[in-house]
Amino acid sequence: MTLDDGTTYEQSGATTSGTLNINTQTLNIQGLKPDTLYRAICLYSLQGKAATLYSLSLAFAPEPQSHMDDVKMDPCTIQSIWRGGDYINARMLVQGQDQSHIVAFIDNGIEDRETGYKQLTLYLHHDQNGDAEAFTHIVYLSCPLRGYADDLVKGRDSVAFVVNQEGKGLTTFMLPY
Repeated sequence: MTLDDGTTYEQSGATTSGTLNINTQTLNIQGLKPDTLYRAICLYSLQGKAATLYSLSLAFAPEPQSHMDDVKMDPCTIQSIWRGGDYINARMLVQGQDQSHIVAFIDNGIEDRETGYKQLTLYLHHDQNGDAEAFTHIVYLSCPLRGYADDLVKGRDSVAFVVNQEGKGLTTFMLPY
């Protein structure tokens, strides 16, 4: 497990950072493939140089696309959004029943702003795929920003994340790059 700050914990043996203990009584990790990279939201505790993992929710984390023929922005609710490491992370609530929703990050380009900084604008593509609005589902999103390191400066530039929010319409979340 690698935290957004770069700290690493390994299940088998100690590393320079520490060891990872998985609480198998509260955590089901069946179906995850060994030696595969996953982005996840985790609940863990630290005890010295050891981390105990209690819960794990996989996050949807595709690279932003520069073009999509049919961008859909079906409504959702962004319950929380934050910058962590080289990612924008969000907890999204969607209404649905039993169909898969289609989600993507759309890169709308980088603009030079009048104040001398740059702004990346990303849109959340959300296609309910005809799903009935029956239940609220939690989806974790994690948009990688590492592909913009040559164009944007941390601490100076910003990211505008545009979402069609349920009951609010198009909403722009401004985050630091």
